[in-house]
Amino acid sequence: NEGVPIVYRVGGEVLNLQQLKAKSKVSNKTLTEFLYADDCQAMAVGHQNIQKMTDIYVNVSAVFGQDVAIKKTEAMAVQPRGGVQVPPPVILIHGTAIKAVKEFKYVGRKENDEANMTSETSARCVNMCSAYNWGKDRLFQRREICLRTKWAAFRAIVITNITSGASSWNVTVAQIAKLESGHLLKLEAYISMS
Repeated sequence: NEGVPIVYRVGGEVLNLQQLKAKSKVSNKTLTEFLYADDCQAMAVGHQNIQKMTDIYVNVSAVFGQDVAIKKTEAMAVQPRGGVQVPPPVILIHGTAIKAVKEFKYVGRKENDEANMTSETSARCVNMCSAYNWGKDRLFQRREICLRTKWAAFRAIVITNITSGASSWNVTVAQIAKLESGHLLKLEAYISMS
């Protein structure tokens, strides 16, 4: 019960929120953590709940002979939209407070306390430009390399930098426009070189 309650429905229209109010075909689950390799992102509603989950995680880790790296562990409170600001969480591990942050990286993606994709969108555009510039002189401008190879490399190097993990994003129309304009600029530059 310490996690974040999620209401979902399989089937129907993705953005039709009225369907979530129906009594049938709607499921309720509690999301407590995302696990990826040796990283764990725990989620809860309220500081007491996340402290309880942290205590359980630390105790279970100890049973298996593992230690939680306090220096690498961070806590973040997501701020409600238009509401009262939530104070930074004070989460203790063995009596030591872990660092409270406004933003952190998880599996290569930036999460922030406003639960928006502003910093992630900007980072993806920078990554896409860097990837394009890396391949520009080495690959895209070289006449002896066939167009099919260049296109495959462009998709693998540039496009994946902007879309990796995008299925889980919560983006605004303006952020989508920013990502698409950056993509189109690099695509136009690529086409002009070919």
